[in-house]
Amino acid sequence: MRILLTNPTCLLDEILEGESHLNRYVGWLNTPKYFGNFQRYTDYDPSMPIAIDNCAYSGFKSNRYQALINKIDVPIEWIAAPDVVGDAETTSILFKYWYPELEGLPLAYVAQDGAERLSLPWSQFRCLFIGGTTEWKLSPAAAYLARKAKRFGKLVHMGRVNSDMRLRYAYDLGCDSVDGTGYQRFSKYHLKKALHFMHGLHNQLTLIGERVI
Repeated sequence: MRILLTNPTCLLDEILEGESHLNRYVGWLNTPKYFGNFQRYTDYDPSMPIAIDNCAYSGFKSNRYQALINKIDVPIEWIAAPDVVGDAETTSILFKYWYPELEGLPLAYVAQDGAERLSLPWSQFRCLFIGGTTEWKLSPAAAYLARKAKRFGKLVHMGRVNSDMRLRYAYDLGCDSVDGTGYQRFSKYHLKKALHFMHGLHNQLTLIGERVI
């Protein structure tokens, strides 16, 4: 599992000095805020995975989102299709509206409150993004969808993960990646501590066998 960071000027070299093994727990999360600038990520380390969020939580802007789509020039893990926070039905409608333009890209479907009651277009996306309100994100319904996604061979990402407790929860669900503003507006200590915590989780995996998802 990786923590996806939106800011590559975050002094990772300094944070991870002498601990390059922690690089495996870091990736990048591009957003429409930066109008699709990918070079700032690849200049740091072209081997790190890159995903793309849509900024729906802070305010979706379709012109910036489209500009970002047009500038994709590197391999990406996934791009989050437009969504409405906490509203599964409107998110479903938006996915159908945008899909013709996004078809061919590795899409992430952003699951919102109530998504467990809908028929999700599993064949049309690569990643299930666990969004929604905090209450729903931590609910049995969201856990059910995450496990279903893994059975279908999908990636799973969880947004707004900012604590060791939430990291463990996401890891236990089988998430492949997480993001959280706490690691962006981070103290260097906060991010490094989280990466050490994740390293411990992965080491635990090697000792006890496969994760239960």
